[in-house]
Amino acid sequence: MLTDPLAVLLRFALYAVLGLMFGLLAFRKYSPMPTRLVGRQVIIAMAALGLVLSGTGLVELAARMHGLSLADVGMAEVATILSLPGLGTAFGVRIAALLATIAVMAIWPARGRTALMLAGVALVCLAFQGHAGATEGRAGLGHLLATALHLVAAGIWLGALVMFLAMSARGSQIDRGTLAASLKRFHGVGTMVVATLALTGSVAFLMIAGWPLPAAAFQSPWWWLLALKLVVFVAMLGLAAVNRFHLAPGLAAGQVHAVQWIRRSIMLELALGVFILALVAWLGLLAPDPG
Repeated sequence: MLTDPLAVLLRFALYAVLGLMFGLLAFRKYSPMPTRLVGRQVIIAMAALGLVLSGTGLVELAARMHGLSLADVGMAEVATILSLPGLGTAFGVRIAALLATIAVMAIWPARGRTALMLAGVALVCLAFQGHAGATEGRAGLGHLLATALHLVAAGIWLGALVMFLAMSARGSQIDRGTLAASLKRFHGVGTMVVATLALTGSVAFLMIAGWPLPAAAFQSPWWWLLALKLVVFVAMLGLAAVNRFHLAPGLAAGQVHAVQWIRRSIMLELALGVFILALVAWLGLLAPDPG
């Protein structure tokens, strides 16, 4: 049962906005992308939206932890959240990174590498708002590192899908050539992304659920949502494999309907990716223990 829909929605929006912002900036570094597709105004708007969502999420968390409505949350409740070890610091760093991203893109738009690093910092700070942030000791550091790398890899994949979809929708012969080159360039990056997601996801799972699996496995919604996430992830891998080994070579060979098939495949893959983000946002508020 979805007991905190606003919390899930805010977590989902933060994952989507910050992950996509990082992924779009990262795409510039490994693909011959026409820069006009993502101008600095887009990045600035996404960073600003990230600030709004972060502030709203802070108030929502304070309300949830103190058993209050959003309207009743005051500075004392917010200060309590900000004083929590790790979580408060991560929030401050995320806000600073987003403000710096806006400044860099507004004043020095050519400093794409700096903006990429700042966006990455803002993204990995989200690792503290969930199971990873609650794990203590050395295990907690390992859990945070795995979650941070998981977020980075997911952001790269999300940004690539959005850019491939935008490029496939343009339709000119020049853009078809750019799309083919970008898909080819992403093959190596995509392999590393998938490997990172699989490895870090496995580490995070073991940190949360433990090993061997507890007797109460699959007796709480957390397990079933995780299983659904894995099924959807495998479906995304299947679509990615079709794109890489069948559709992309057809596009490079000049097949007439290759762009249309790639666009449809990427749209479906992107929809599945967004669904996974929603599941992750929900999973972070649940525990594997049915009690």
